[in-house]
Amino acid sequence: MKKEWENIITDYMQVNPIKINSGLLCAQKRPRTYWTNINNGDIPQPKDRNITVGDILQKGVRTEDYPLSDNEKSIISVVGGETRIKQATKLGYTIANIGDTINLSCPNSKTRRGRVGVGKCNTLDTNCNYAVYTEEGIRKFTFIEKERLQTLPDNYTEGVSDRDRNKMIGNGWTSDVVAYIFSFLPKEWKTK
Repeated sequence: MKKEWENIITDYMQVNPIKINSGLLCAQKRPRTYWTNINNGDIPQPKDRNITVGDILQKGVRTEDYPLSDNEKSIISVVGGETRIKQATKLGYTIANIGDTINLSCPNSKTRRGRVGVGKCNTLDTNCNYAVYTEEGIRKFTFIEKERLQTLPDNYTEGVSDRDRNKMIGNGWTSDVVAYIFSFLPKEWKTK
């Protein structure tokens, strides 16, 4: 978020924001800014649960059932045993290992950086176009895995189109972060 927008929201809300990276509570790096008057906005960072992408993967998912397109495969090469992902760095690539994620958005971009999420997924967007490098190979995430990255219940977004599911997941909050903030509600505000 641009600082000018943060300042506008802060002035309007009349409370200072807190910054929490969802990566402390899930397998997705998702730094976000929250405004709350709960506990006077004095909410400490949550303890790191050390959750990795490997922790949220569904068992028995076959790589061939969640394949990459030829265009998406074009950013991946194997050279000397290294899995290289094209990106705009001095080397021209970053090495991906089992347990890492790969941002497949804009495969033809010459300026794209940060394609590889080491052990965690980088921030999901409304396309949710990510792959995961497993022992079986590189495949796209299932919808359940995308929901788990946002700490949503399995099949939470089921019942709408795939496009809408991705939009809901990518635009949503990480539910465990919201629950963490709400855990600081005064006892008299909590219902039984």
